[in-house]
Amino acid sequence: MCRNFGYICFTWFSVESGRTLLKEGPVNNLPLSRWRTAYVSALLETDRVQMPSRIAEALAAIEERFRSSLEIESIEHKSIDAARRALATLKA
Repeated sequence: MCRNFGYICFTWFSVESGRTLLKEGPVNNLPLSRWRTAYVSALLETDRVQMPSRIAEALAAIEERFRSSLEIESIEHKSIDAARRALATLKA
């Protein structure tokens, strides 16, 4: 459990395999957390009128992440791929 209250903590979990891929840890950098925050906002949106804009915001944040100068590790690539598939499903 993340005990540092100064950071948002994530635990990576693979829905497909049902196993934890990476232990939880602090996410204290904007490019890493922005796309995740936008993605979760899209997933949790219940208003069908707002849904398309939430999906667009999440996809834009993902593209922004790819344009950032920070390295994208394999685990984050997998998370982004899963997020894109989920957003495409929501969009359909």
